Amino acid sequence: MSETRAGGSGATPAGWLAWFCILASAIVSFVGLRYVVEYRLPSTPAGIAFPFVATVGHLSAVTIMVLAIAWLPCRLLPPLRSMARPLTILAAASWLTLLVMDSIVFAQHRFHIDPFTAALFDASTWALGAVLLLVFSALSVVLSANARRLAVTRSAATRRVLIAVPFILLLLGHVMHAWADARYDGRVTAYARYLPFYYPLTAKRYLARAGWVDPETARKARLARKVGDGDGGELSYPLEPLQCVADPARRNVLIILLDGLRFDSITPDQMPFLSEYASGSLQFLTHYSGGNSSRMGLFSLLYGLPSSYFDAFYNIQRPSVLTEAMLENGYEFSVIAGYTLRSPAHLDRTAFAEVAGLAQFEDHENENDASRDLRAVEAWEDYLRDRRSDAPLFGYLQLDLPTLNVPTSFPMPAGLSPDDLDRLESDRQAFHRLEYLRRIYFADHLVTRALEGLAGAGLSEDTVVVVTGDHGQEFDDSGQDLWFHGSGFTDFQVRTPMIIHWPGREPRTFFHRTSHYDFVPTLMQEIFGCEGPAGAYSVGSNLFGEQDWNYLILGSYYNRAVLTPDYVMVSYPGAVFELRDRGYRLLDDVDLDGDLLRRALADMSRFYR
Repeated sequence: MSETRAGGSGATPAGWLAWFCILASAIVSFVGLRYVVEYRLPSTPAGIAFPFVATVGHLSAVTIMVLAIAWLPCRLLPPLRSMARPLTILAAASWLTLLVMDSIVFAQHRFHIDPFTAALFDASTWALGAVLLLVFSALSVVLSANARRLAVTRSAATRRVLIAVPFILLLLGHVMHAWADARYDGRVTAYARYLPFYYPLTAKRYLARAGWVDPETARKARLARKVGDGDGGELSYPLEPLQCVADPARRNVLIILLDGLRFDSITPDQMPFLSEYASGSLQFLTHYSGGNSSRMGLFSLLYGLPSSYFDAFYNIQRPSVLTEAMLENGYEFSVIAGYTLRSPAHLDRTAFAEVAGLAQFEDHENENDASRDLRAVEAWEDYLRDRRSDAPLFGYLQLDLPTLNVPTSFPMPAGLSPDDLDRLESDRQAFHRLEYLRRIYFADHLVTRALEGLAGAGLSEDTVVVVTGDHGQEFDDSGQDLWFHGSGFTDFQVRTPMIIHWPGREPRTFFHRTSHYDFVPTLMQEIFGCEGPAGAYSVGSNLFGEQDWNYLILGSYYNRAVLTPDYVMVSYPGAVFELRDRGYRLLDDVDLDGDLLRRALADMSRFYR
């Protein structure tokens, strides 16, 4: 902290800011222990130490940053210098108030304050906030007076040592988290989501490349360990024991996941095979993902739950009830990805956390005539050719459209030539649309091969085949300068096809509003004969129940949204939100449905203890 010298009895002595930060950090750390109290400590030394190290280090560092931001501009601008200390005191009081309010919300809902919760605060909640602000303002004035005294009576060396402690703990916490995360040790990482504004360090790929951690060995150790409550215990999932009687036929299931598949992709010109295949299958034409990114889209598909639960499942590496049902019923798994099952979707730590032998080709050559996704399909064909088991099969084949390399020898779609890409390079929208068209055209060929392999193995008549995407892909179709995915919650980014070829069911087209949240309940009820409400393990319902959703919770990497048939409410970090119509144009005035938001918040928290 910079030294500030001023004369007079009311002047701020040198070192006041540093001592004020030290005292405020101590109070904030004490308040932050509320998060540790809410956490069920594991039994390992690292698992016990991490919550305390991370809490003190992170919250103290945030406190110092907040106070410095309030102090420094005023000190640098002469007209505002007299306001530096009062504004810093107010910043401390405001931060303490926000932290206490957040800890209350987290204790109740298991997620931190965001625009959705703030929009539902009633008068008593705001009154509590006002009272807390007054109390902490008075406390901050007392801290300020003590900081003045300490600045005069204590040495500069003492305050420099004390101000360094939070940053040492902050660094230590991030290193502990990165090491535990790379080693699949949820007993340490599970606490990370308890802290507000905490984005812990991960370094899985770096540690693997450096040879310090072998991901496959670490994953096998996790599978062997299978720590139960020691890895956490914050989830109440499912809400009640499932009563299931699996179909004796135990149908095979194959999911073909095309990353970034737009809802308008499957046409005779763009994807001729899938277009014809869809006409003989079950089609859900108004289908939505649970997110605009791979991580949240796949989580909604394979769990039937909103993104608010992702961190909890990731940290304890708990698969979904669907995966557990397949494991319990003796299914053989073949999980293959053209790119990776690790970051960003982290399927190796969530949906397939207890599945051995995952295949991924992220390090495979992916240029000229080499294609990772083609190699993935070849691996699927090899698996089917060598398979000798009579066990029911669960296949998962993921093709990555955003990075898919189309071999130079593969023909262009009808009416197009490679020269068209060069000609359109200066037109960003036209270029990316054409490049996307090339990729889905090649992906259609890969899907053809994958399903021909299934037929060649004699499994087509006993296999439920699902073709869908994790999210959409936008090329500024909304006119809001939004590109690709993860940049907005437009239909172009969150709608995706859902095609199910179900032996024994007549082809049919469904027009009711459906979502990825409905997939797990459908398989749990139709294949595993699970009785009782789907709400015990999902926020969705059976796809064949023809029940429109009234709202959808949509997740992304840093924010979320609630989608209704009329508008979308988008939240951002810092309690900022905006309302947009379904064309994604900003709305100035919308009468928010408070009951709808309460139900959405309940869906985002009811599977926590």
